Amino acid sequence: MRSMSKPSLGAFAASCAMFAASIVWAGPADAPEFTGPGKRDCAECPEMVVIPAGQFQMGSAQNEQGRLADEGPLHTVTFAKPFAIGKYEVTFDEWDACVAAKACAAVTDEGWGRGRRPVIYVNFEMAQGYANWLTKKTGKQYRVPSEAEWEYAARGGSNTRWFWGEDSKRACEFGNVGDESVKQEHPDWPRHDCNDGYAKTAPVGSFKPNGYGVHDTVGNVWEWVEDCSNPTYQGAPADGRAWLTGDCGKRLVRGGGWYNKPDVVRSAQRYAGDDPTRRNNTLGFRVVRSEPQDLAAANYERRVLDIPMRDGVKLRTVIVVPKGAKNAPILLTRTPYNAESMTQQAESNDMRELLDGFDHAVDVIVDGGYIRVVQDIRGKHGSGGDFVMTRPLAGTPFNRTSVDESTDAYDTIGWLVKHVAESNGKVGIIGTSYNGFTSMMALVNPHPALKVAVPMDPMVDGWRGDDWFHNGAFRQYAIASIHGSEARDNSTEFLWESDDLYESFIRAGSVGDLARRNGTDKVPFWRNLVEHAAYDEFWQSQAMDQVLASRPLKVPTMLVGSLWDQEDIYGATAVYKAIEPRDKTGKQVYLSLGPWHHVQAIMDGSAIGNIRWGQDTSKWWRANVLTPFLAHHLKGTPMDVAPVTVFQSGTNEWQRLDRWPLAQAHAKLYLKPNGELGFDAPAGPVQTADYVSDPARPVTFVPRPMRTDDDQQWETWLTSDQRNSSARPDVLTFTSKVLDQAVSIAGEPIVKLTASTSGTDSDWVVKLIDVYPDQVADDSTMSGYQLPVAMEIFRGRYRKSLAQAEPLAANVPLRYEFALPDANHVFRPGHRIMVQVQSSWFPLYDRNPQTFVPNIFLAKPADYVKATQKVVVAGPDASHIELPIRR
Repeated sequence: MRSMSKPSLGAFAASCAMFAASIVWAGPADAPEFTGPGKRDCAECPEMVVIPAGQFQMGSAQNEQGRLADEGPLHTVTFAKPFAIGKYEVTFDEWDACVAAKACAAVTDEGWGRGRRPVIYVNFEMAQGYANWLTKKTGKQYRVPSEAEWEYAARGGSNTRWFWGEDSKRACEFGNVGDESVKQEHPDWPRHDCNDGYAKTAPVGSFKPNGYGVHDTVGNVWEWVEDCSNPTYQGAPADGRAWLTGDCGKRLVRGGGWYNKPDVVRSAQRYAGDDPTRRNNTLGFRVVRSEPQDLAAANYERRVLDIPMRDGVKLRTVIVVPKGAKNAPILLTRTPYNAESMTQQAESNDMRELLDGFDHAVDVIVDGGYIRVVQDIRGKHGSGGDFVMTRPLAGTPFNRTSVDESTDAYDTIGWLVKHVAESNGKVGIIGTSYNGFTSMMALVNPHPALKVAVPMDPMVDGWRGDDWFHNGAFRQYAIASIHGSEARDNSTEFLWESDDLYESFIRAGSVGDLARRNGTDKVPFWRNLVEHAAYDEFWQSQAMDQVLASRPLKVPTMLVGSLWDQEDIYGATAVYKAIEPRDKTGKQVYLSLGPWHHVQAIMDGSAIGNIRWGQDTSKWWRANVLTPFLAHHLKGTPMDVAPVTVFQSGTNEWQRLDRWPLAQAHAKLYLKPNGELGFDAPAGPVQTADYVSDPARPVTFVPRPMRTDDDQQWETWLTSDQRNSSARPDVLTFTSKVLDQAVSIAGEPIVKLTASTSGTDSDWVVKLIDVYPDQVADDSTMSGYQLPVAMEIFRGRYRKSLAQAEPLAANVPLRYEFALPDANHVFRPGHRIMVQVQSSWFPLYDRNPQTFVPNIFLAKPADYVKATQKVVVAGPDASHIELPIRR
């Protein structure tokens, strides 16, 4: 589950470009007509400007001063028909009309004023929802603009960096930008040498329009566009449509905000990749109105309906049926993330474009001829009932009702096979993250028509290692998603004090204080977290690996995990290890592990951050594993899929295996005096390596700033270079000699750390790292790179029992034993192996006060104390990691 929300885009470096444009005017008969007053379809609707058909050069030229690569290549885009775009950004008045109609969620104005100011705190999905409301209200087709439509309209027929010319000092005539009015609050920010009179957002239309009569495309608020993220324009559509392939887990924003410097508000400037769920005080949008496509020509039929459950609650369900489908299987996903939005990624007659976005392996679905079904779970978006986070099993102490996600899946599948005439009566369930949890819940008491399940990066155990805790240490990044989770549309905004999350968390003190300050303490699930800080019955009864291990194996299941999953790294392998021993036929339980971050299996899998694999690993897996697996169980076609398919990093190859893990943890890798590391036990008497852990100066999980708007940082931190940490005095670093032969691990490394603390509680973070050679000839970025292979945290108070916290004996060496995440990696000759040990991992995890308190959520400032940490590196109890070495 996405575990952070973000308030501000911040200032982005950018360059500008010269560009040429040529306009071919279309006749007025081709233009959209409006039935309301002026260029409006209703009194509450946005005023629109008709943009003529024509042609322009999109992007920036290579000789542009300071040009960024994502603005090229310069390419021609042709609009065959006119379209209408908002004359202004959507205002609070217009948004609040949608709120009054109960079709949009209320949003804050930060105290800056509402009325004609542009609405803020609107994410991409909310913008889509507003456009859908306009469509239903007026009968006309409204939507979020494509990037090409936005830039074409924003340029206003110009061929210069800014639509008014080349003089940046004129910016304050045409837009609300970072200027002298912003100086007092942000004196260090780059700014325009002018004063527009607004330190925050300005009422729309306060500045001069461009040549098409469009206002505020310069600054004020960043504006959502429909396109998915792509690193360049190579392969972009040439007809003005949205580009809906690439990384559709991100959407683009254009135009810059009220705080941005000159380069960032150029016509070519783009921020190519923003979390579509982000809401903050710099994000707004405008809408486009075009003549609707003739959906009679579509290659699909889309049905939106409400399916009744056994208790009478109805769940919003969208069914997309390929045109002409007969005897086709169904692929079902059950989600809290808005079924209607997920199944209408674009206004298109093509099913591939309609679905090309989050949690659709669209190549598998469309090419396979599947009927696609997506359903809102209880209490979310269009569904009735109440929402409960990872709803516990019915009839248990934590769910006294008769319904849960298992019963809802059963009832849904039963309805589908009776009422979808094009179906062959076979259903598969698939889903990622939270949708992976609902996929597993369908296995608890599966409907007979459920023939296959593919839970991907699933939420399995929120205490042991997914989303909320890792071995008792709270993942405080999750507070924003928890805060918004109770809203039907997930829209309740968590207001950060700073764009740097380090500052927000360090100022707050305990994460419990931060929750009280923002009202998160009133959210039921937050109260559950605080009341169940240990691994008690609340967590144990919900752990899906144990739940499924106690049920008969009835449905062939492929567990899919990501080896660098920054959110749910625990779940897939935990379920596999729990249920695979019970698979007596060898045909019920499968496992795939890819070199991916969270959700990357359905995206481009060529790289994570700086680590490149030399192939699109996700595409290969979907074609060679997922496609035949689903087809075999839903269509009866033969398959050649191994029980285990795992990517081996280091050699960067896929492996077909009979089992996982390949090796048990047995080879002892010792932490030694003087920062040495090796497989031979250290000789001599007991020695320790010491450091001071100071909660006031915690070790960060990535270098500062931890920006609230940096998705790339969040998605890639598990592969980020660890040299920043190894340079700190409060991080112990142990390094092997240069390897003269490969060391291959295939399984779960086990930490056996002997250490003492001068405090009465402590966290221990252990990292297993591959250190690249000092010089990498073909890629200098990787020279000396410290690549994390497996990292984990353990909260010391649970040393004896995960279910019961108790203080540590101060200054007494104690043994801590815990597992690192599964790895399948080769440390190559010429590389070195490194282990790092530290006692904080901030602000990803909450700080341990290092004084034992009954509940760390409720720790007081005086509880946070420095502690001297001593790790035993010689003697009979020397610390080591047991590695699953493949001989």
